[in-house]
Amino acid sequence: MIRIDEELWIKTGIEFVNGTENVSTVVTREFSDWSVIPKKGTSKYVWLKLIRKDDYVEIHYSMDNKSYQVVREAYFPPKVKCKIGVMSAAPEGKGFRAVFDNFKITAGHQ
Repeated sequence: MIRIDEELWIKTGIEFVNGTENVSTVVTREFSDWSVIPKKGTSKYVWLKLIRKDDYVEIHYSMDNKSYQVVREAYFPPKVKCKIGVMSAAPEGKGFRAVFDNFKITAGHQ
């Protein structure tokens, strides 16, 4: 998740919707919109990469940590400090176990 405040944030990850695993991204700028892509492959791992550039964020995912696919690009104000971190939620049911591994924040251009 990358967040400036409660009205400006982006979260991405895996969501179960109607029994299907999806790569999901929610972008909120006062109002939220939701993008989903059905998860391809059988890997139990998913790698996510958010890259902040100028006035937008690129959201990528990979099933093998080698080939990344763009999920979407979203406007994000330039030169504004933000918070970055991991999150999980279970709005329904008994919950689940979530493991976050190899979390990195890299500053500067690549």
